[in-house]
Amino acid sequence: KFLRFFAWATALLILLTAAICGLCILLELPRPLALAALVILTFLACRALRNSRTDPLTGLYNLQHLHSRKRAYRRRVLAVWYFDLDHLKQVNDTQGHRAGDRLLLDFARTLRDCPHPGAEAYRIGGDEFLLILPNPPQQSAPPLASTGTLPASWGCASGSGAELDVLIELAEQRMYQSRSL
Repeated sequence: KFLRFFAWATALLILLTAAICGLCILLELPRPLALAALVILTFLACRALRNSRTDPLTGLYNLQHLHSRKRAYRRRVLAVWYFDLDHLKQVNDTQGHRAGDRLLLDFARTLRDCPHPGAEAYRIGGDEFLLILPNPPQQSAPPLASTGTLPASWGCASGSGAELDVLIELAEQRMYQSRSL
């Protein structure tokens, strides 16, 4: 549904751009003004596309972007790391939501700085994150360039990208299993 809406919104933006350019020609406005209108509308369209695919707080990709990437992942071997921040609710309740947001931002930065080439990080819920690695190395710990202990529980699953939904579910189950140990 969202992609259909975005396609309609993009088409509407293109029509609006054409109408403004036509109006500039009709009113015999200087070309720089018509060009400026075109640049502004293009910028707004790009920003709308970026905002539709990223989490507003962390800047990481969101579920919408993950769904749009499924086809690209289909023919690859992937490792899916599922993370759930530990004690976020406690931080929010005792130190305030700004402190909780800082924790989310710090963790997002850690995911974004993953040294594995082609890694993509997603915020998929309030305190839940995915890290997807194409052509993963064999390892038992998350491939994060963080210092100190990781403030999250995690689970991992590897396999064919054609089974991405299964890999995500399995990684989530393993994350919950690691919590109960």
